[in-house]
Amino acid sequence: MSVDPFRLWRQDDNGGIFPVADFTSRAAAEKEWDRLAAGGHKQIYWIEAPPIRPASLLTDIPEQLPEELFTTLLTRPGIRLERIVSRAHSTAAGQWYDQSWDEWVLLVAGSARLRFSDPEQLIDLRPGDHLLIPAHRRHRVEATATDEDTIWLALHLSDTIEPDPPSS
Repeated sequence: MSVDPFRLWRQDDNGGIFPVADFTSRAAAEKEWDRLAAGGHKQIYWIEAPPIRPASLLTDIPEQLPEELFTTLLTRPGIRLERIVSRAHSTAAGQWYDQSWDEWVLLVAGSARLRFSDPEQLIDLRPGDHLLIPAHRRHRVEATATDEDTIWLALHLSDTIEPDPPSS
């Protein structure tokens, strides 16, 4: 999922209009604008924001999916939102997730069975079902649908989650 850039434009002293550079954030574009404007020329700068476009959780899924597909949709300090696509995937035998952060999951499509320990619990999920997995609650994915993709939204919540670095 590519993100359209914030484009910094310049109009020179003769009225010519030129793109200066593309940036992944408005803040980065403004920083460059300030640097260039400090040069003392009579040039005009402005930032063109990217268009807002909807995206679908149900597209951009490869034909072959030997492993679960994790796509980060949004990061902010303390949160990360992911789309996870499972195709008859499960957690490897004997392995458990034991995360140091809370995770809220929503099943968008397909089906899944989660197993929790301490205390032992099995939960079947259908589209629209969601739950909060507290930090350090050991869990595993026992099974996901074999006849369709299982699509999850996972919201990771922690003071230690840092945003992904900006892409260039």
